[in-house]
Amino acid sequence: MIGKLVISCGLIITALAQASEYDDVSSIMKKYLSTVTCKEYQDQDSLQGFAAVTYDGKAKAYGVLWSGDKSCGSADGAGNTYVTPVVVTREGSLVVANEGEFKIPSPTYDSASFKDGLLLVTAPENDDNGSSCCLSTTTKYTIKYDENKKKFYQAQ
Repeated sequence: MIGKLVISCGLIITALAQASEYDDVSSIMKKYLSTVTCKEYQDQDSLQGFAAVTYDGKAKAYGVLWSGDKSCGSADGAGNTYVTPVVVTREGSLVVANEGEFKIPSPTYDSASFKDGLLLVTAPENDDNGSSCCLSTTTKYTIKYDENKKKFYQAQ
C-alpha cells in the first residue's frame, strides 16, 4: 500500500511539474505574441504547446501552435497559423526562438497531434484564386523540429 502511495505521489508531482513547465511556456508565448499581434491569447485552447525534444524525461525544446495575424489586419480570414519554438537554455530559462517559426498559410487549423517527433496539422487552404475568403480544401502538414538549427520545417 505504501509503495502504491509513493508511486501515486510521484506521478502527481511529475504531472504538476509538466503542467508548470507548460504554464511557463504559455506565459512566455503570451508575452511574445503581445509584441507581434494585436490579439490577446488568454485561454489554453488558443496556444497548443508540446515538448518537441526531450532528454532523460526533461524537455529541451517546445513547440507552440497558434493562429493569428502578425500585421494586425482586420480583414476576415487574415492571418496564418504558426509553430513557434521555445527552447530551454543551459541555465534553464525559456527563450522564444521566433526565427525558427514555421508558417502555415491558413488563418486557422482543424486538427493537430504530436507523435514520434512529428507535429501533424490539418488546415483549411485558400481556393485556387488565392482569395482568403473561401477556404475550400484541406492540407495536411507534417512538421519536424531541427534541434541544431532550432527551427521547425516541413518533413518530406
